[in-house]
Amino acid sequence: MKRTGFYFVGILIMTLGISLTIHSGLGTMPFDSLNVGLTNTFGLTPGTWEVINGGVLIVINAMLLRHRPDLLALLTAFITGVGIDFWLYLVLSSLPVHTFLSSFILLVTGIALVGAGVATYVKARFAYNPVDGFMFAIKQLTGFSLGASKAIVSLLLLVIAYFLNGPIGMGTVLAVILIGPIINYFQSVLDRTGGKMENSAKHGA
Repeated sequence: MKRTGFYFVGILIMTLGISLTIHSGLGTMPFDSLNVGLTNTFGLTPGTWEVINGGVLIVINAMLLRHRPDLLALLTAFITGVGIDFWLYLVLSSLPVHTFLSSFILLVTGIALVGAGVATYVKARFAYNPVDGFMFAIKQLTGFSLGASKAIVSLLLLVIAYFLNGPIGMGTVLAVILIGPIINYFQSVLDRTGGKMENSAKHGA
C-alpha cells in the first residue's frame, strides 16, 4: 500500500474509533474530550473544534520550537475533523445506545480502532496530528521522556476539558491506559505484514 493509502485509510479508521468513543457516552480521549466540551459549551461540531484546536496547537508548537508552522499537520487536523463529523452525524447518529453493555462495546471497539488507525496513518510518515506535535515539543523543551511528555499533554487537555463540561469518564481512563499498547501492537502487525509482502515481491520478481 502506498504512503497516501496508509495515511487516508488510517485516518478513516481512527476517526471512526474516535466517533464510537464519543457516541458511547462513557468518556473519550483527552483531546476529544476537549473538542466535545467546546461543542457542549459554545456550539459548532467536534470536528470543527478538531480543526480549530489543531490550528492553535500548530501555532503554539511553532512558537515553542521557534520554527515555521507545520501546515501539513493542519491538513491532518482538517481531514480528521471532517472524518469525525462524518461518522458522528451521518453514520452513528441513528445507532441507538440504550444499555451500559452496548455503550461499553462501542467504547472498547472505538479505542481499538483508534489504536489501529493511528498505527496505520503514522506508517505513512506524512503528517502527524498537532497534538503529537505538541507532545514532541514538550519533550524537546523539557528533556522528559516521550511517555512523561504525553502524560503532561493529556493532563493539561483533561483539566481544560473538565471546566468545559467535556465527556470525561471511565472511557477516558481506559483510553489513556490502553491506547499506547494498542498502537504498539498494530504497528508490530503492520511491520510484520509489510515485511512478508516485501519478501513475496522479491521472490516473485
